[in-house]
Amino acid sequence: MSSYVRTQEGMMNTDESDQKAAIYFINDMIWQIQAAEKAGGFESRDVVGMMWKWMKIGCLLHKPQYARENFLMFIRKADDPPAGKKASQILRSKLGRRADYPTYSAADLHLIIFKECEKAMATFIDQYRKIMKTRDPATYEYFIGYVKRMAALGSV
Repeated sequence: MSSYVRTQEGMMNTDESDQKAAIYFINDMIWQIQAAEKAGGFESRDVVGMMWKWMKIGCLLHKPQYARENFLMFIRKADDPPAGKKASQILRSKLGRRADYPTYSAADLHLIIFKECEKAMATFIDQYRKIMKTRDPATYEYFIGYVKRMAALGSV
């Protein structure tokens, strides 16, 4: 049963079972990133799956309306990754930090780490969109439409 509390940074779910479910999705995303790095790159279906998982994580940890309120992060420009780092490496690192963080600790700290992961996810998707737009404009347009449809549903 969800147990949302208000922190200085916003809402955060403190329910341990919801947090464990979110960690399952986080670990799955980490595995997907590692598999894609070994394979030499990401497939569109992998990125869409990661995006879906991130929205599910947001709904579990941050607020139930997360998908509807935060879909723009997937179609807006985000910060570039630091020089010499890949966006996928940064995302994997941030997700790993969240997965390793105890579920019973303070909600404020959970939300701070969540926001770091959110920023890394936005950067990852932005970098992927840039590559997709140059390689395959039709897939890029489909991707943007998919994000908008996902937002219209309001949940994942």
